[in-house]
Amino acid sequence: MNLFFMGLIYPKEDYFIIASKCKTGMQTQADNFQKLVIEALEKSPIVGDLFVCNSLPVGNFPRHFRDLFLPAIVNGNIKSVGCLNLPYFKQRMREKHAYEELMKWIQKSPFNRDVMLYSLYLPYMKAAVKAKESCPDLKLGIIVPDIPTDLGLSSGRRGLMLYLEQRMARKSVALCAYFDYFILLTRQMENVLPMRMDAKCAVVEGIAPSELKLPPETLVQKTYRKYGIPTHNPCVVYTGTLQEELGVLDVIEAFDDPRLAHVNLVIAGGGTLADTVQAACGRRPNAYYTGFIEREEAINLQMGASVLINPRKNTGKFTAYSFPSKTMEYMLSGKPVICYKLDGIPREYDEHLYYIHHERQIAPMILELLHADPKALSLHGINARYFVLNNKNADAQVAKMLRVYQSAYLEEL
Repeated sequence: MNLFFMGLIYPKEDYFIIASKCKTGMQTQADNFQKLVIEALEKSPIVGDLFVCNSLPVGNFPRHFRDLFLPAIVNGNIKSVGCLNLPYFKQRMREKHAYEELMKWIQKSPFNRDVMLYSLYLPYMKAAVKAKESCPDLKLGIIVPDIPTDLGLSSGRRGLMLYLEQRMARKSVALCAYFDYFILLTRQMENVLPMRMDAKCAVVEGIAPSELKLPPETLVQKTYRKYGIPTHNPCVVYTGTLQEELGVLDVIEAFDDPRLAHVNLVIAGGGTLADTVQAACGRRPNAYYTGFIEREEAINLQMGASVLINPRKNTGKFTAYSFPSKTMEYMLSGKPVICYKLDGIPREYDEHLYYIHHERQIAPMILELLHADPKALSLHGINARYFVLNNKNADAQVAKMLRVYQSAYLEEL
């Protein structure tokens, strides 16, 4: 099968240029997820030709990104479409260009009939549905990392922008009725998306690299020195988005416990709570805020940690309709991971994670792990790492995605 993939990634060749122009952080988790998918698709014996239609996942000019116009960029089989980087114009131009690229691809060969989208991104969905109207035998598939309505994580927008966001979200969800294949991050998503009775579905809660080399200790120490973080004390690390719903303030408050006075807290990331987090860390002598950092440095911080924490609580509708990719990333480090048992986490993860039941248990849980047998703790972390590498690697998860495409063809035969 030939495949047309519609993604939202930062091309590797231009990554650092794009990063220098971003004012409010980058979507590194989504970028990493898609790149792993694309790499596995390129290696898959099932996929013949792969074409990637891409849109840069950057914020609007001038508040979030420095450029008014995003030019079209071609990197091998990846074409990033150009657009004016302003609200409304960006979405309309991306829809138009994505539709044109898709129609050109369809017309090249009668075997070009399989499409895969990343996320319920409205411009892509509208372009794909419009193309299906012209080519009824087109097969549309979509990866659903989250649901952009009140079932998803809040964006923090208010007023008119929130109204427009919710209106677009409702349109995106409604367009799911035109899709043939769904790759969901949690099983619960099936209950709220308007999927046709004959739609095929797979659940892929996350993707890990097929191989992952851990950074050397010298590089880990260099990163800690860069941000002025002492390494002679135990260290609890959080790397990720800073939003109220994600519970990072609970972790900071937990460090008011005098029993954690000898433990360092390191927080890295950007988001709506960045200023609040920076101020809160500034008031605590053992708390360090690095700001938004590159993925490689985040991994170095994780590798230097005694404990990693993901404080997203199991409250709010969105917890059932999203999988915490941060938790999977943490598990790859081989370090003990503290988190809440979210509805979106399958049972097979339970033996590899340390669950918090209430925010008041954060400090006691940290202390419990710091006083645990080091060998047992290390073995637990190693088992979690290999569970992810062996069972959730890109090749295995992408093969699961492609099986839904294959099953439809077998039924037709």
